Amino acid sequence: MKVEGVGYSDSFCFDEAFENAVQNLPKDDNPFPDKLIKITVESIGAELGGIAGFHRMVVRISAVY
Repeated sequence: MKVEGVGYSDSFCFDEAFENAVQNLPKDDNPFPDKLIKITVESIGAELGGIAGFHRMVVRISAVY
């Protein structure tokens, strides 16, 4: 099953944004201890400005459970 997650970092730290994206993936309905999950970075970008005053890195990932 392919799922997607998005993560953010206000300090433009890739590690922080990637970890946040992994945490935001939907839960695996069929987990087991030896399962390998493949994660691919689909895009890296930024959100700047707007009424909310965004200034953060955005990392979008996909994973195959």
